Parts: sequence; structure tokens; C-alpha cells
Amino acid sequence: MSVRSRSLAVAAALLTGVAAFALQARASSDEAWGEFRAGVETACRAAGEGVLDTTGITVDPFGSERFGIAVLQGSEKGGAARRSVVCIYDKAARTAEIGGLLDLGGAEALPPVPPIASEPGDLAAPFGGRCAEECEASLSTLSDGDREGVIDLPARIRRTLAGLGDVSTDGGTKAALGVARLLADDPGAEGAPLAAPIAAQPGETECTLRWFGFLEEGAKTVGSHRCRIAKAADGTVSLEKLTGERLLVHLVPLTDHLSLAVGRSFLDGQPERDYDLQQPLNAGNANFGNLVGLATLSGGQIHLIGGAELGMSPADRDFFSVLTLAGS
Repeated sequence: MSVRSRSLAVAAALLTGVAAFALQARASSDEAWGEFRAGVETACRAAGEGVLDTTGITVDPFGSERFGIAVLQGSEKGGAARRSVVCIYDKAARTAEIGGLLDLGGAEALPPVPPIASEPGDLAAPFGGRCAEECEASLSTLSDGDREGVIDLPARIRRTLAGLGDVSTDGGTKAALGVARLLADDPGAEGAPLAAPIAAQPGETECTLRWFGFLEEGAKTVGSHRCRIAKAADGTVSLEKLTGERLLVHLVPLTDHLSLAVGRSFLDGQPERDYDLQQPLNAGNANFGNLVGLATLSGGQIHLIGGAELGMSPADRDFFSVLTLAGS
């Protein structure tokens, strides 16, 4: 992977967003995830028919980026032994494969996974349950891929940090890394507490972009830029990167500790500025487009943290970026 290719993709490592909180969009998203889980169950039950008389199935509500995941429980074919089987469902091919018979000891008693988004607060479970109605509305209006990506962001950070080992850092990188650890609920995390940056002060400021998990470098300071913090009459905070590869995001309610940062990346001369479910990529350059991530305030600085990448194939699951805006 070339540095240039990574540079073109980095805007997408920060954020992707929404324009409105619509009940219709929430219903559509819930319906799509419901269809996905039903598809996983049907395919996995069929795949397990030859080895198991299935009496129960637990479906991971979202799965991974590429696969659905389920655990079948039942009686082994031709016997009375209680066994379990792990099933992997290919989201693209819509086919399922199973592993071998397992004795998980009590697997029959596994509680079923409740339908995601069917009850208030369920959408916020990945953020420790610290999510009110506004947060649920924010998440449910994202596209499926963006929603899955932002929910997975704390886990993405943990995966990346697990592979970094000891990292020599300057003060700014150490602070950004500390914020990421706090966001990911790392037990050893230290630093100023996190707060949603709803009281950010308007004005231009310096901002620094850092990558974590980039190739073999661990932590890398990419460059310093100019950013702008703005506040609308209704109190909505917007953040804009003014130099280099551009981005414009709006901060949407999520939890007391985090805001959902939503918007778009672009180059000078590209007209696209807003998140658009119908046109997620900028015309003529698929490395820029819709962005989603998390924003938090710590130690008087705003940190925008993202991980989903545009224009990268295959996607890098062990990478995240932090854009730090000084002096808020």
C-alpha cells in the first residue's frame, strides 16, 4: 500500500454522517437488519441439517464487516449428545458454511440475542448503554455500512492497540492515544475525562492528524493543518479542516461522552459537502465522500476519531486516525 494511496483514503478514516433524524429512515434500517438476521438463520439452519437436529440458534445481530455469525444448538445426528456448531454466513454471496461439532457445555442454555433496535436503548449497547433517544435516532439514520462501522469503532481501536506494542510518542500523540484508549474502555487508560464537545468555542485553530496502525509505523503524525470550529444558531457544532484534503462535519448527539461526527470529505473544487445516502461517493473520485466517526472533548481539545476507509481494498481493520483540534 503506497503512502499516496493511504493519504487519499485517510479522509475516510475520519467520520461519516447524517443530515436528519427521520423515523422513516430508522424503520428502513431496522427492517434491513431484520432481513439480514433472518437470512443468516435460514442459511445456517440449512447448512447444519446434515450434522445437527437444531433446537436453537443464536445470531450475532450485525456480524463482522464481511460475515454473519451464528451458533446452532441441538442434538447430534444419530445420537442424543447435545452439541453446538458455529456457522459463518458470507454477506456478499449469501451462502453459509459450518464448522465441526463442538461440546460447549451448556450451550443449550444460551439466551437468544434480542432483536437489535426493537427496544429503546438497544442501538446504544456498543457504547455501554449510555444512549438516549437522540443517540438512537442518530445511529439509525446512517447507512448500514456506516452504522456498523461507527458501532465497531471502539473494537477497531482495541484491535489496533493490541498490535501496536510499545509506541514511542511525543506529548500530542500520547494525548491522542490516551483519548482513544478511554473511548475504547481500555482498563489501563489514563487521561482527562471525555465529554461530548457541545460547548466548543467558535474560531480557527491548529489541528493535527495522526494515524495509528499505519503499516509498520505504529503511531505516525501525518501533518499539521488549519481547522475551523463553528456553531449554528441552534447550537449545532461544525468542524471543518481547511487545508490539505478537506472535510466538513457536524456533531450529532450520541452520549454524554461522545458526539457522532457526520459529514463529508472532499477536495478543493469538489461541490459535495453534505452526507448523502443516495450519493455516498464524490463524483470523479471515490476516495472522498460520506464520513462518520466519533468526536469527544478532552483536556481542552476536540478529537475526531475514525476508522472506516474509502478507496481501500481490502479494508484495513486494524487502523484508526485521530484529528486533534487545539484550544477549544
